[in-house]
Amino acid sequence: MLGNRNPNPLFSIFVSNNNLIGEKPICLIDVGARGGPQALWQPLLKSLRFIGFDFDEEECRRLNEEFNRGSVDVVFYPFAVCESKERRRFYVAKFPPSSGFIPGKRDYVTRFLATVRNNLEVVREVEVETTSIDAFVKDQDIGRIDFMKVDVEGAELRVLRGAEESLRHVLGVETELNIGPTRDPDNLAGIDALLRHHGLHMFDIDIARYPRKSLPRGYLSYEQNGFRIDLPQRYGQIATGDAVYLRDPIFERDNGLSYFEWNETNVLKMAMIYELYMLQDCAIELLQEYQSGFSSSLPFDHLYDLLTPLVNGFGRMSYRDYVRLSNKLPWFEMEGYKGQWKK
Repeated sequence: MLGNRNPNPLFSIFVSNNNLIGEKPICLIDVGARGGPQALWQPLLKSLRFIGFDFDEEECRRLNEEFNRGSVDVVFYPFAVCESKERRRFYVAKFPPSSGFIPGKRDYVTRFLATVRNNLEVVREVEVETTSIDAFVKDQDIGRIDFMKVDVEGAELRVLRGAEESLRHVLGVETELNIGPTRDPDNLAGIDALLRHHGLHMFDIDIARYPRKSLPRGYLSYEQNGFRIDLPQRYGQIATGDAVYLRDPIFERDNGLSYFEWNETNVLKMAMIYELYMLQDCAIELLQEYQSGFSSSLPFDHLYDLLTPLVNGFGRMSYRDYVRLSNKLPWFEMEGYKGQWKK
């Protein structure tokens, strides 16, 4: 799970509370939705059309009961989502969230800590009917998807291959990455190539390291009450991670691409997604570009103020004051870089 998320997205909450995107909520498909919508989307549920998938029927039933009590458009389907409509073998793991279409390579994972290999241990195999995102969108007449989140234990590339029609205009994708030979060695490279092909750029990535048995508990620290395991781990091979791929509408326009449609609703949705992932600079830049090129009655100055980050030790200030202050500060970090340059 990406750590760089906005715990207080003031701009997005303002847009949601004032219904600035009208009757066109952000349509989000979540493949691997165990536990419900991620925390970063929770403040925006009333401006969201959330469609979740999880193989566990009981979990979907529980989540539907939980969210049906509120006035939000959130629904969960116990469907197995992959590349196409077909029958596939599904591997149920000892640790249910580790279940998926690709089993862990046993001879490889046994080299790691017991918790890793035990989580991936397959307890049974079942044949399941699968669907794809594109097939579901067409069958259910969903329309355009704004955002996808995919977390399916190594089969992310297969799921995304079944969503190529939807990816043509999607605003962003958050995906788990399985890196290395644990499940699918082509997972990372394939995902990156596919999403870049559809005009999406990697904006953030988070990684997790897993120590081998030769360092049984990885990185340790000592406190007054004794030793403890430190997380995240500093030792070990990168084996999993999460990445977020987003559109860059200004880049697209400047390079003759036409994935992004420049209208007020799309600009606000894109700016909201930027803010959720702590990319307020991208959100402000996009809004400024829209303000300068299109006729709009949006309260831009107020929106910029909402997107201005807190100043550590000071608190909130206006966007104008933030820019004025920033431009007065020396570029000390550049001096630091210069000191490391080799002639």
